[in-house]
Amino acid sequence: MNFFKNKLDSLRAGYHIGIHLVFYVALAILLLSVFDSIMSYLVPIVMTEYGLSEFNMGLLYASSSLFGLIFDFVLTRFLSTTHYKKLFVATILVAAAFPICMFFAPGVLPFIVGMVLWGLYYNLWAFASADFTARESKVIFHVASVSILMFFHDVGYIVGTLSAERLFGHLTYSQLGYLLLGIVGFALIMLVPAIRAKRRESTTQKPSNLEKLSAMAKLIFVAKKISPLLLLGVTASTIDAVIWTVTPIIETILPQLSELGGVILAVNFLPSFIAYGMTTKLTRMFGKKRVGTFAFILGSLVLAVLGFVTSVPIYIIVSFISAFFISIAYAALGGAYADYLNESKSYDNEIIGTRDMATNFGYIIGPIIGGTLLSLLNSPILFTYIGISAAILGMIVHRITPKHIPFRE
Repeated sequence: MNFFKNKLDSLRAGYHIGIHLVFYVALAILLLSVFDSIMSYLVPIVMTEYGLSEFNMGLLYASSSLFGLIFDFVLTRFLSTTHYKKLFVATILVAAAFPICMFFAPGVLPFIVGMVLWGLYYNLWAFASADFTARESKVIFHVASVSILMFFHDVGYIVGTLSAERLFGHLTYSQLGYLLLGIVGFALIMLVPAIRAKRRESTTQKPSNLEKLSAMAKLIFVAKKISPLLLLGVTASTIDAVIWTVTPIIETILPQLSELGGVILAVNFLPSFIAYGMTTKLTRMFGKKRVGTFAFILGSLVLAVLGFVTSVPIYIIVSFISAFFISIAYAALGGAYADYLNESKSYDNEIIGTRDMATNFGYIIGPIIGGTLLSLLNSPILFTYIGISAAILGMIVHRITPKHIPFRE
């Protein structure tokens, strides 16, 4: 009992707002993750059932990341505030419009509009979550805060991924649409207490000389500053995109994994139950960037082992171990980004924007790389090529990343 009391007291000490508001936000993220994972699983199926070829479906599906990349530039330049309250509301509104396009009026034009909304949705969600951590948690608690949010995000993805195929088999398009709208509605209800809470303004002053810089110049400046972490972000999202592209059709190269695609995808989120709780202690001992890069290298090397695995239990275990290390890397790097946001409010939009650009770029090239390797190799050895390449890039990032990247002027 004292253990849980101490943990709760630690959480209270780490945030500027009430811990009950933190969990309302976390529950909203869980619901949005359920919504997002179901949509991610079903959208390709809906498109192909409408009559699009697999090639055209792939292009259209990948276009959401391209639109997201465009929105990174737009939001970074024109977004007047990154306060998470307004951004979470905008995220909910965009999320509600997405299933309307996909399920209530399926067609090429609604699909294109849906991909535009999906790209915008991801960016708004990323801006809101990052600002929540930077604004409402203390610097020493940034990794723990990111870990809490990612934990609920991954729980939502596990629930959504495991239920998506079953839902599609038992519900009509319109019923799926109403179900998803209901999930988004409940997410909004969870956010209401945090939205209505007294706003905490930042006390950091923006130097007047920074105001003279153009948005593009500031974006380039930030990208150069954090280029090693951006390279790691591109690589991580590329790996994730390859896994999401190949795993649903994994039985084409490993027949023994037939009908286990959803289970394998869910396994990739299970490590968050363990990894995120360890990350705070590890980063305090060794530093965020060091933990992030080393964990990423280890996760990539374990991923490379999948190319030689044919046993179902071993395949699942290796997938779990790889995801475990990469989960630690995500939490550590998320904490590093939150540190930068806290240190310099003059560059908050640019920091979030460049990070999201890297993520979106990875999700653009990931499906292309995954599809190409699948076509050329038609073998799980493709995971070996991806894993080894990612590990080498991780080593380069570790080598070129400075111990501290200052943003104070």
